[in-house]
Amino acid sequence: MRARTIVVALAVLAVVAGVGGGALLMLASRQGTPMANEPLDNPPATDDQLVAAAGRRIFFAHQSVGKNVLSGVPEVYAAAQLPAPEIVDLGAGAALPEGGSEPVLAHAYIGENGDPYGKLADFDSRLRAGLADQVEVALLKFCYLDITGETDVDALFETYRRTLADLERDFPEVRFVHVTTPVKTEPTDLKWRVKEVIGRPNDNAAREQYNALMRAEYGDGRLLDLAVIEATAPDGTVAIVSSDGRQHLALAPQNAADSGHLNAAGSVTAADRFLALVGAEAPAA
Repeated sequence: MRARTIVVALAVLAVVAGVGGGALLMLASRQGTPMANEPLDNPPATDDQLVAAAGRRIFFAHQSVGKNVLSGVPEVYAAAQLPAPEIVDLGAGAALPEGGSEPVLAHAYIGENGDPYGKLADFDSRLRAGLADQVEVALLKFCYLDITGETDVDALFETYRRTLADLERDFPEVRFVHVTTPVKTEPTDLKWRVKEVIGRPNDNAAREQYNALMRAEYGDGRLLDLAVIEATAPDGTVAIVSSDGRQHLALAPQNAADSGHLNAAGSVTAADRFLALVGAEAPAA
């Protein structure tokens, strides 16, 4: 017990001195982001993409950060002086309104936060229950609560990749797009940094590990890099955290309503990039 007390005390002193393994928040330009796996650059939507998105039947499965994204959609269209799509909450249903004959941005609060495997099963079930025969574009976004420092990231990604590959095989008329997992703001207070030094897992680091796999697999025009959209402040700088010799993204305070959700300005930016992706033409095979 005495030896552990001494080790912890030394760790505290190291952090106070600024030389420990704790997190260090820094800013970088978007072009000079020092990441091992370079985040994607989702461009703003063009008017043509906004018109195309409003004319499609889209299914977006999500939880609260997805609600933030959808809340920014009307403002994006208002700024472009274009008619916005109808946004419809499907609840627990697996069918579009009007029998799937009209364009719609349909969404559902999928599964339960903290259970990404359950969300995948719910997404797969709804599409196979008839929704895939009605929609043109479909996407599932995990919540930051679905991936933590305790998550087996490789196993979760493989289940996601396999589930989506099976859906793409069985429903070739649907364009499946993908979303990186959102991140949270990164506290850098002394208490939190001491916990990291003594072995507390870093949740955003696990999310970055998962998102790197998503970028490698789907970064060919099929991926909304929500994590980097959240991390990029209005002035173009990116919130990056250095932890244990590696870098990962964090939600920029300028975009944050709280530790995990987007404010109004951040919601509009995320909605704009979301609409650009779902309104774009499918990349060549």
